[in-house]
Amino acid sequence: MFDVGIIGCGPAGIFTALEILKERPKCKIIMFDKGNNINIRNCPKNKIGHCIHCKPCNISCGFGGAGAFSDGKLTLSKDIGGYLEEYIGEEKLNEYIEYVDKTYINYGGDSHIEFDEQFANEMAQKCEKNNLKFIKSPIRHLGTEKCALIMRDMYEKLMSYENVEIKHNTEIQDVNFKEKEIYTDKNIYKCHNIVLAVGRSGSSWLEKICQQNNLKIINNKVDIGVRVELPRKITDSITDIYTNLKYIIIQNPLKILSELFV
Repeated sequence: MFDVGIIGCGPAGIFTALEILKERPKCKIIMFDKGNNINIRNCPKNKIGHCIHCKPCNISCGFGGAGAFSDGKLTLSKDIGGYLEEYIGEEKLNEYIEYVDKTYINYGGDSHIEFDEQFANEMAQKCEKNNLKFIKSPIRHLGTEKCALIMRDMYEKLMSYENVEIKHNTEIQDVNFKEKEIYTDKNIYKCHNIVLAVGRSGSSWLEKICQQNNLKIINNKVDIGVRVELPRKITDSITDIYTNLKYIIIQNPLKILSELFV
C-alpha cells in the first residue's frame, strides 16, 4: 500500500512528489509515466532526420514531460497561461510563481531574467493609448540543454529516497477512487491518495476518467493564431529588448489575445 500514487511525471507530478517529501520524507510514493526514464529519452529524428512515430513519443512523454527538451522558457507572469488566479487569488498565485522559479534556480536554472521594467512600463502606456493591453511578462530562459539537466537532477533527487518508486513505460488502464486503486496492464496498486498529473498528452485519458467518475469537465477557451510578418526595421526596436511580446487587442465584446514572436 502506497501513501500517494502520482500518474504523470511531468512538472506537475514531479513538483507534487518533491513537495510531499519536503513535509513527509518517509511518505511512500509511487509515480507512473507511459514514457521513458529521462536518462534514456531520445528522439530518433535527431539521428535519422525524420519522425518514425515512436509510441509513446519520446519528445512529449517520459519523465520531465513535454518540456524536458524545449528551450526552457519560464514565463513569470500570472497573466499568461491558465486560470489558477480564479481559484487561489492573485497574491497566492504570485507567491507560487516565485517559489517555483526559485526551485528551478536551485536545480541549476540560469539566474538571469529577461525583463526591462522601464521599457515594459513605456510599452504599457503606448499600448493603452491605442486600445491595447500590454502583458508584462518576465522570462527566465533555462536553455534547451540545461532544461533536460534540471529534470535529470530532479529525477536523481526523487530516486535518492528509498520510499519512492517510479514506473516508466507504464500505461494506466483505469483508476478506482473508491477502492483507492490504480490499474496498469500488469498490476493493481493500492494508494491512499491518487494524484492525476497527466499533462496534455494524457488529456483524452483524463477526460474519460472524469466522465467515468461523474466529475464535471469545463472546456478551455480556444486560441486562434494569426501570423503577421513585419519588416525588422519596424520591430527591432521592440524585439531587441523584449523577445516575448504579448498584448491584448480590446475589441468589445471580444478580447483577442495577440502574440508577437521572434
